[in-house]
Amino acid sequence: MEENTKTVTPKEIILTVKDWLGFIIKKWVLISILVVLGLIGGYIYAISASKMFIGETNLVFQTNTGGGDVSTISIPQLSSSGNANLFQGLNLLWLYKSKGMIRKALLSSVEINDNSKKPLIQMFLEVDPVIQEKIKKMQERGVSIPTYMSLNAADTSHLTRDHEQILNMAVSIIKEEYYEAKLQEATEGVINLKFSHFNELFALLFLNNLVQSVNSYYIETKTGYLKDQITVLEQSIRDAETSMSINIFESAEAIEQIPYPNPNLQTIKVSPQKKAVDADVSSRLYVQLRQQLESAKLTLAKETPVLQVIDRPILPLPLDKKDPVVFSLLGAVLGGFIIVLILTILKIYKDIIN
Repeated sequence: MEENTKTVTPKEIILTVKDWLGFIIKKWVLISILVVLGLIGGYIYAISASKMFIGETNLVFQTNTGGGDVSTISIPQLSSSGNANLFQGLNLLWLYKSKGMIRKALLSSVEINDNSKKPLIQMFLEVDPVIQEKIKKMQERGVSIPTYMSLNAADTSHLTRDHEQILNMAVSIIKEEYYEAKLQEATEGVINLKFSHFNELFALLFLNNLVQSVNSYYIETKTGYLKDQITVLEQSIRDAETSMSINIFESAEAIEQIPYPNPNLQTIKVSPQKKAVDADVSSRLYVQLRQQLESAKLTLAKETPVLQVIDRPILPLPLDKKDPVVFSLLGAVLGGFIIVLILTILKIYKDIIN
């Protein structure tokens, strides 16, 4: 049984394309109208689109590993090298992106233009259209919306379920819509933070408070244990100094109590010698503790990470504007493409029917 195959020749392809082009050219008026409408639509969108203020911060960071000379310190319990890799590279970037840090920044109070203070979360509820739309829908369902004006950022134990719900919603909106944190590709050790928002003042205050919250947590986590140990050492030094002073005084007092000792009586020398030994022990302990304190301070200096803000947002913030020319051209191209696609589909349909 022979199969009949039909070969499409180049001539047929050329004729088909020519026929299609002729059909499209005949519709030039309709196409022109759609192109012009797309041009106008793109321009209107560009000039009417919500303009967002951009706050941007660049930070340089360097973490020490606690190696090298630090290993020679005589009190190994003071080394925080176990935390050395906690916040390096992507881990540090994750900290800047974490919900916990964003939440902490929102709970902090800021000073507004009228010298009044309010939590950032309250300001966010007042100026952000996205969360306002969500809150409106919640109110329609009968959900009560709490206020954060009396919030104490240091004690969040009194937050209600409604407080937590709104707070979690705000954190999610910020992460998804406005906030971006990334490592600079061309430069090692530099983190770029970018926050865009419709309200200029909120963009500035939020980014500054976020950086402050993260930096404080970062430094405290890296060095908190060492600082506690230094505090203990300082108290021990004060106690040793007091004990040394008392022992030295008592040693001298014991000698003065027997101004002309009988050399044949050895027992009268016991008390002064004992006091002298106590004073010597206290003195040695004091010197050792002082050495340990200096070593601990050296360790703290080596372990303290470098985290420096090199660029911070300053009012007025730059605006993320839509270029009318670019969007007009995009609208024109999109309008022309859509009408040509529709006409092509209609022609194919008519050819099949015929």
